[in-house]
Amino acid sequence: MKYITVIGSGPGCEDYLLPAAVKTAQNCDRVVADKRMVAMLEKAGVTSVETMESVVQTLSDMEAMEEESRMALFVSGDPAYYSMYRMVKRVYPDMCVDYIPGISSLQMMAARAGVTMEDAAILSGHGRALSISELYFDVRKREAVFVLCDGLCTPSWIGEKLVEGGVTDVQMWAGSRLTYEDEICDQGSPESFIGKNYPALTVVCIKNEHRNKKEETVLVRDEQFCRNATPMTREEIRWSVIGKLELKPSSVLWDIGAGTGSISIEAARLCPKGQVISFERNPRALEILEENKERFEADNMRIISGDALEVLMDQDPKQTDAIPKPTHVFLGGTGGDLEALLDRIAAYGPWIQVMISCVTLETTAKAVQSFCRGDRFCDVDIVTIQTEHGRTVGDYHLMEADHRVTLISGKVNDTRILWPETLKYIDTEGQDKET
Repeated sequence: MKYITVIGSGPGCEDYLLPAAVKTAQNCDRVVADKRMVAMLEKAGVTSVETMESVVQTLSDMEAMEEESRMALFVSGDPAYYSMYRMVKRVYPDMCVDYIPGISSLQMMAARAGVTMEDAAILSGHGRALSISELYFDVRKREAVFVLCDGLCTPSWIGEKLVEGGVTDVQMWAGSRLTYEDEICDQGSPESFIGKNYPALTVVCIKNEHRNKKEETVLVRDEQFCRNATPMTREEIRWSVIGKLELKPSSVLWDIGAGTGSISIEAARLCPKGQVISFERNPRALEILEENKERFEADNMRIISGDALEVLMDQDPKQTDAIPKPTHVFLGGTGGDLEALLDRIAAYGPWIQVMISCVTLETTAKAVQSFCRGDRFCDVDIVTIQTEHGRTVGDYHLMEADHRVTLISGKVNDTRILWPETLKYIDTEGQDKET
């Protein structure tokens, strides 16, 4: 058995290097660390430290280790959060891989900002895309949000996005080289960080003393929405729709014929890492849609004015464009051209979950025929929901029935995808096939 211990070296100063880390390293056959840690480790009593040239080389060296040998691999901060420990564990599942925690830059930043972390959100934009909607969601709801930065996700960029989203009544800190002699730790409003340059390895803390502390319900009641004469999907139907769509936190939902926006709002709340695209062409509905978006602070909800089919026909499904590819589509209103709209949705690729809500028999018949014809959708599900609400008449109570609603859903088939503009099918390997 080969033994590898990934050791957290802390933020960089030897004062924060744990004695357990030093003791473990001294008992290993080989010690490897980034070059900026070598002097600190030698000063702490860890001798014969080898400089890690690259991640690839280090992993190769582990493969070449002799049986029963032990390697100590020093990483910055704490191995429990976005470090090489996870990679080593995955690449070498047969080796004995463990880690010793260290003081992280997040903890140091929390200390500098004077905040605690029990209700904090921790996000990373280091080498990965940071979800703007998730950032907005967490900053509005949490006392503190920490973000690990890199050369693209910088404090300046974060400040810009907070200002763009109207999230300005917060305090922000940016810290780099914490505990070093040349430490940088700035505090100010989000706007004050715009245009400032920081090293790539910077951590940001955002503190919101005015956060919404009210505990919200998971789903929204009808009376919570702004209303006008625009029709709205009733809560019992709406909750069934949301449940059957099986949305995930990172899902992208197209709500076509969004109306009041009840489906869009519910989905936006459930998908903080994702996005909701609300298509609506009725001017009166657009007004109330905007009001509800503002009321529920649905930052990850985007409203598109116009006929959905016309808008989508101007988009190229094969290219990355302004409208993101959906994982889910809900059709509350189609404008009549259901076949063409479903064809266009299917052009965006396989496994998109599509659901249509039908009230009239004509729409139901068209939808059943479209979903069940066999070459476009699979896993088709059809359910009809009938709700009744109580009404008091004198000393008596009556149950009054609402319109029946039929929900028809299915996944875009992965065997062939229809491209309406070419009248050809494109299979999953990209080969054209004449229809």
